[in-house]
Amino acid sequence: MKTQYKNNKPLKIRRKKRHFEKPSLVAIILMTVVQPYIEVVLKIPGKIADKLLYVKNIHLLMSASTWFPTPDPTMVLYKGHIDDFDQAVGNVKAKVANSESVQKSTWEIVHLDTKTLRNYVQTICNKNTAHAEEIALAAGMSIKTHTHYNVQDFTVKILPGGKVKLKAKSLNGAYSNDWQCTTNLTDPMGWYAKIIDSSLQVSKIVEGFTPGTQVHFRHRYIIASGATEWSQIISVYIIK
Repeated sequence: MKTQYKNNKPLKIRRKKRHFEKPSLVAIILMTVVQPYIEVVLKIPGKIADKLLYVKNIHLLMSASTWFPTPDPTMVLYKGHIDDFDQAVGNVKAKVANSESVQKSTWEIVHLDTKTLRNYVQTICNKNTAHAEEIALAAGMSIKTHTHYNVQDFTVKILPGGKVKLKAKSLNGAYSNDWQCTTNLTDPMGWYAKIIDSSLQVSKIVEGFTPGTQVHFRHRYIIASGATEWSQIISVYIIK
C-alpha cells in the first residue's frame, strides 16, 4: 500500500478495529424424550392367611433368584420375622391369650420389611430396565407401567471447562436428588457408565465432559415412598 501525503506530510490512516466475540460453550436442546417407566408394586391380600402366603412366596422366590444378591433386609432376617408372624397367626387360631396384639405387631414388622424389599427390587429394575418385568416377577411382585407423567422442571447449563450444571425444581418432602447421564440412548446400561453422585441440593455441577459430545441427562427425586419417575430426557450438544 502506497503512503499518502498531504502538504508534504504522510497521512495517518486510522484502521477500524475488528471486534471478535470470545468463544463460548452453548447448550442446544436437541430433543425431549418421554420413556415408559416400570414401577414395582405390592398386591398384599386383605385376609391374614393370604398375607402370610404372600410374604412366604416373596421370601421363597427372592431367596432362589440370582437377581437379588444383597437384599435389604436380608432373607434370613425376613424369614425370621415371617416365622414370628406365622406363629402369632397360629396362636390366634388356638385362641391363646393376647395373641391378636402379637399378630398385629408381628405383621407390622413383616409389612415394613416387604415394603423395604419392594424399594430394593425397584432399584434392581431401574438398573436393568430391559429385564424389569422379569425381575419383579422373580421377586413375587407385580408391575405397573407408566407411559406418561408430568414433566419436571429440569434444566441443563453448559459451563466452561467441560462442566455441566444440572438444576431441578424444589420439591417439598424430597430427601435427595438422583442424576444420570448417557451418550447412548439405545443402551439401557449407558446410564450407569458415568456415575453422578446423588445430592441433597436440587442443583449439581458435573465435570469431565468433552466439547463436541452429545450428552443426555435425566433427574428424579427420592421421597418417603421411594424414587419418583425419571424426568424428561434433555439432550445437549456442547459447542466450543
